[in-house]
Amino acid sequence: MSRRTQRNHPPANNAVDSQSGSGNIAPRAGEEQAGEGDTRWILYILRCGDGSYYTGITKDLTRRYHQHRKGLASRYTRGRGPIRIVYRESCEGKSNALRRERAVKAFSRKEKQELIAGGEK
Repeated sequence: MSRRTQRNHPPANNAVDSQSGSGNIAPRAGEEQAGEGDTRWILYILRCGDGSYYTGITKDLTRRYHQHRKGLASRYTRGRGPIRIVYRESCEGKSNALRRERAVKAFSRKEKQELIAGGEK
């Protein structure tokens, strides 16, 4: 069994304080710990130190964020630090998360900026 399937994780809201630069990834008020059968996945967008965006999905945003910071998550974000979480969105199930990730990756830079500024649509 992989590490991803061994843990239970809280659902995430998408609103991240992009102005503070804190990259706050802690659960917000009203968010509960996910249950055993929880199928929530998180779509997230990182802003890299060079100003580019990276979009990905995970079940554990805290763990994935730290993997990115250590250079263990993706080749794209290695050497592009510092990184900051600027958007997150809860998705029901992995297939929905993958579809949403593909759609967001196809967005233009301007569309991604509008998504980040506007929050969940």
